[in-house]
Amino acid sequence: MGMNDALRLALLRLYGATRRAGPPPPGEPRRIVLLRPDHLGDLILAVPALRLLRHSLSGAHITLAVGPWNRDVAARFPWVDEVLEVDFPWFNRRPKATPWSPYLRLLAEASRWRQHAFDTAVVLRFDFWWGALLAAAAGIPRRIGYAGPETTPLLSDAIPYQVERHEVLQNSYVLQQGLHLTEGDPGPLGFPVTDEERTAAESSLPGHGWAMLLVGAGAPVKLWPPAAFAQVGMHLATETGLRLAVAGARSDAPRVEAVRSALSVPATPLIGLGIGDLAAALARCDVAVGADSGPMHLAVAVGTPTVHLYGPVSVTSFGPWGDRRRHRTVVSPLACVPCNRLDYSEAELPLHPCIREMPALSVLQECDSVLQEAAGAHRS
Repeated sequence: MGMNDALRLALLRLYGATRRAGPPPPGEPRRIVLLRPDHLGDLILAVPALRLLRHSLSGAHITLAVGPWNRDVAARFPWVDEVLEVDFPWFNRRPKATPWSPYLRLLAEASRWRQHAFDTAVVLRFDFWWGALLAAAAGIPRRIGYAGPETTPLLSDAIPYQVERHEVLQNSYVLQQGLHLTEGDPGPLGFPVTDEERTAAESSLPGHGWAMLLVGAGAPVKLWPPAAFAQVGMHLATETGLRLAVAGARSDAPRVEAVRSALSVPATPLIGLGIGDLAAALARCDVAVGADSGPMHLAVAVGTPTVHLYGPVSVTSFGPWGDRRRHRTVVSPLACVPCNRLDYSEAELPLHPCIREMPALSVLQECDSVLQEAAGAHRS
């Protein structure tokens, strides 16, 4: 532990001692705020827990606090009553203006949160001490989250985080234990799509028989080479007769075009789609292929068969949540996998080839398997 980390831990413990939670309010929680600071994939994996909470506490007012990058996604969830936008430090993928700017933002947010009169806060990310500190500073009496050196002093209910438990189960478990909900199967993922989005997807991908190559990822270390995507795409086009769509964010436009250029068959580019439009397009596909990413979890949520590439992130904790026959994974064989680190500098990337060197043959074999499984299920 570095000096800065040790100092922060000491200050969090000191602050926690001054803000110890008293007895929780009597009766069931009435005004709950859940903190999910991260990005699309983590939010999609929280859907079963949100559904569980809504069904268990139907009379409660449930607020979901997310970053601006996830506001439009959270706003379409029928399991929450309100979405609260918070520009969470570190997760906004911007450098800090000053060392103290996260704390100034926290003070401003705490003042805003007091006006909501929350009686319960649930921090859904295991290491998010800033969120636990925000709940304490806002005076929320019941503060639930995962036990950890920096979070426990700030919580009224610190729930053990079990390493290598799937994140869907982690989310459900912290709610069940912290709020004494009935335990049970958390159920599938889900993502609502509008009729307008379905119509737009039918226009972009007409007819049937589509495969989507999702060429982006949330971190450079998870990017797979365009040539490898093209090899899988050519196999899908020539061996299975599927038409190809190549999708990515606006920042992925060069990668989308690189994949299309490496193909000797036509491919429809889908660049910078809104999440709802992307979900609707995915729902029209027979298979989606890509590295571990939010859009790949979105594909699972709308029922599209998938093949995921995993390297630095644990497939046990963050793998696709669904029928393993329909959602396949290819995991790098390197001994360092998973390191669960994504913040490698550009200079470090050549030393971490877990995704970059993954052979296309392994991926296209899983594509064949998932397509055969889907065809068999359709015939039956």
